[in-house]
This record gives sequence, structure tokens and C-alpha cells, in this order.
Amino acid sequence: MSEKVATSHLDAGSLQLLVALLGKQWQFVTGEPLAERPGSLAAFDEVLVALEGDAVAVKSTLCLLDFEGFEDEYPQLDVVPADTPAMNRARKSGRLSYLNRGAVVSRVDIVRERLSQLRNGEVQWTYSTDIGVVFELSGVAVAVVKASHHVEALQVSFGASVEELDLPDRTIEWDWDNEIGQEYRTSREFIDILDILDGSHDSDHHDR
Repeated sequence: MSEKVATSHLDAGSLQLLVALLGKQWQFVTGEPLAERPGSLAAFDEVLVALEGDAVAVKSTLCLLDFEGFEDEYPQLDVVPADTPAMNRARKSGRLSYLNRGAVVSRVDIVRERLSQLRNGEVQWTYSTDIGVVFELSGVAVAVVKASHHVEALQVSFGASVEELDLPDRTIEWDWDNEIGQEYRTSREFIDILDILDGSHDSDHHDR
């Protein structure tokens, strides 16, 4: 059987919107406090990120893929301009965080996971998916990531650096009831958005 490969990466339009945020001052990010992860926020299918003079929505939408040998739904991330009604609702609801307000966005990373299923040492399928976006500010990092590989849940995490971000590991959604000879291999990398846009990133990029 030949290896099946599936990708779910941010599209060019999403990348262009994100790169336009470089150098702008942080305002707020939306979400509700996440009880099981103190200091983190949760949202179902959309997180708004507001900066000085600009705002985007990081959206998670279910799409059908069949790389596992059957069709199933997997969340696809997209970044779109945030609309005014959504911004007004967020402000009125109070479900937002002004933490790090005024800090400048110095770098934007894409968080990319690669998951492969092996059977008796042979790769059956590989799934490469962008699970989130990390905004690097002065002295802090803010991540908006998928909380699951199968539903639209999103999580917002804060850390003193990218390395200190508490990001969910949801590979357990596959690696929990393996058949004999079946195993999973995973990797996660943080890719500078500028490297993606200029084509200098390749598959041999090392984890950060």
C-alpha cells in the first residue's frame, strides 16, 4: 500500500494577513478562562486578535479528509480580517485579555505538526497540519492553537518565551488503542512566517 499524505496548512491569504501584523502594538485577544489550564483561554471556533489599527480572526473550521482510509472531519485553521460586529461583541462580553497590551509584535511563528502512522515499520499515512499561530512580543509569546485534531476548539496560551508556552499535545487522539505492530510518530516545529513566505522553509527544518 502506498503512503497516503494529507496537509492542512494556512493558505497564502492567511499568511499575508499575519505578516502585516509585524511591528504593530498588541491590544487584546479573546477567549474564556480555561479551568484545567490556569492562565490560558478557550474558544470554540474563533479567536480575535486585536492590534493597533488592525484585527484578525483565527478561525477553526471542520473539513473532510480521508487519509486514514475513511472520511473524517479535521479542523482547518484560517486567518481572516475581524469584522466590526464581532469586535464589538467581544468588547461587550468581557471575554478577552488585555495582557501585554502595548507590546510590539516582533515575530510570527506557524506551529506545524506532522503525524505518521506506521504498521510493522512501514509508514501508512502522514498528516501535516498547522495547529496554530504564535505571536512573539517583547518579553512574551502568545499562542492561538487547536485544542483538538477533531473538533473546532481553540486555546490561547501565554508564556515568557516560545519555549515556555504550554501547548496541548493531542496526539493521544490516535495513539491510545494501537493494534499489534502499529505505532505513531509525531513532530512539532515553529516556523518563522517570513521563512514560509520567501520559500526558504523546507521539510528538513528542525524543531525549535
